[in-house]
Amino acid sequence: MIALRTGLIAAVAVMVAGAAQAQSNTTNTSGATTQLNAGGASLPAPTYRSLFNCFGLPTDGTTTLPTGCAARVRTDVSINYGSVGSGGGQRAFYTDSRYQLTNSAAAGSQPAGTMAIAASDAALTAAQIAVYNATATTAAGASPLASGQTIVAPGVTPSGATQFANPLASYGPMIQLPAMGSAVAIGYNPVYKQIRNARNGNVVNYSFNVQNRGVGGGLRLDAATYCAIFSGEITNWNDSRITALNVNPATGVAVSLRAANDPVAEADWSLPIKVVVRDETSGTTALFTRHLRAACAQFQTATVLLNTTKSNLSAGFSQGFPGIDTGITVAGSTAGNCAATGAVNTIFGGTWMRGRGSEGVAKCIGGNGTRLVSDATRKFTETVTNGAIGYLSTDYVMPFVTAANPTYAQYGVNTAFLQNAAGNWIAPTPSSTQLALGALLPPVTSTDKADPSKWVANPSGAVAGTAGLIPASITGGYPIVGTTNFMVYTCYANDAARKALVNAASNSTEGFLNWFYRSPASVAAIIKAGGFSAVPAATRQAITSTFLAGTTSPLRVRTGPVSGLCSAGA
Repeated sequence: MIALRTGLIAAVAVMVAGAAQAQSNTTNTSGATTQLNAGGASLPAPTYRSLFNCFGLPTDGTTTLPTGCAARVRTDVSINYGSVGSGGGQRAFYTDSRYQLTNSAAAGSQPAGTMAIAASDAALTAAQIAVYNATATTAAGASPLASGQTIVAPGVTPSGATQFANPLASYGPMIQLPAMGSAVAIGYNPVYKQIRNARNGNVVNYSFNVQNRGVGGGLRLDAATYCAIFSGEITNWNDSRITALNVNPATGVAVSLRAANDPVAEADWSLPIKVVVRDETSGTTALFTRHLRAACAQFQTATVLLNTTKSNLSAGFSQGFPGIDTGITVAGSTAGNCAATGAVNTIFGGTWMRGRGSEGVAKCIGGNGTRLVSDATRKFTETVTNGAIGYLSTDYVMPFVTAANPTYAQYGVNTAFLQNAAGNWIAPTPSSTQLALGALLPPVTSTDKADPSKWVANPSGAVAGTAGLIPASITGGYPIVGTTNFMVYTCYANDAARKALVNAASNSTEGFLNWFYRSPASVAAIIKAGGFSAVPAATRQAITSTFLAGTTSPLRVRTGPVSGLCSAGA
């Protein structure tokens, strides 16, 4: 008989009570009687950890409440979260194995029943959902599993180290839910050059002459310009297309980004652009490339789409930046270590760099340890240039970084203000993300409610099942948004774990998902502090009435086994 799913949402792994407690992949010192494992998406990881530590006991033994948390909800539950990227979360969800969070391909020591929730910034494609439902093969490009791993057909017992039980038969239908609205920021280093004075060791900074500064940045980029930058057409900060957007608000005249104190004459000023992309596959890249595919002619060409040796956009998006050899071995390539991209698609020019995770991108943009500081003992001339720009989560850029994680403020990454379809210049704030998500409406028909793809439409990407680009009618909406998503099982073998996830608010022991989608003040404050936005109220209410405890909906989360729906295992 097939084992019942004990996990919750895709890309977050949660460990349940009982025998599963001994299988935790992290040291849990909380003392909670019900311990849940979660993991996946890296973009919202700091915010998810704050939410989990507000709901239950922290897993690292600390007792301090997260910023924005008024009071802890449960003292008998703890939730571990492993930030490994959306792909790792998807693998863990499909196999019900938290060990997939380490990207391991072997199944021998990976018992099922160790996942509760998974988080992914990349919505699962129709082909990937079909693999879960065992209506398609696990061919490359369709399965979220690692190379060589397979999911067996319903009723078939897995054999060997790389086969896994069929999740549909084991854990019931997949549930994929939007968790938070997420904007992808285009970040840049405002200090493009530093020169050390040989007389006294002092350092002079030369910053971009941004004419329309706002909180956290203000460099203006329209779609045509950032499409040209990220396709390698614009390779220098002196390009007239960038200058044309840097308009003095008092005179209406476009001016160069060259600093007024720069010793290089205007006519000679030149600064190569260094484009920083993710080194590994990620949901952040998926959201960003989904937008590029929709907004940029450069990313709709056959050269990009048909490039079979590197990541491509044939599916409407890519979890690895197209044209860049992502995911290959880079010596010392940990978070923040910058490396040359290696081979790039021949249509891409310019200088490209890679960072591991959003933090790695932030470090690369910030100079990766090359930033100069005044030092009286270093009396010699020294010059460092930067000119970096890249895409990353909003909680790694100013001003959100100071609220969500002050540690990241040291990288000094500012955020560009992008022009939306209405012609307005918009920063990636929680409010502008919230406005952009206004087009995200919950499914209505019973057929659509049962379809996991219908709950996680991506407004900023024109692919099947999404709402397309943000319309001009949403005048204050930020143009590059989507949702970071939970994946949940319909059936959980452990009733205590199920209740810790979906118990109704009317009970004294409310479940995490009910608390989260009810969106009390603590949830709203933590989400906002991280630079994210709550999904629309209508969507939250529909999720609660369709899937969570207290409902009679046929799609509700339950304790298995349920005849004809899921099996509880041997």
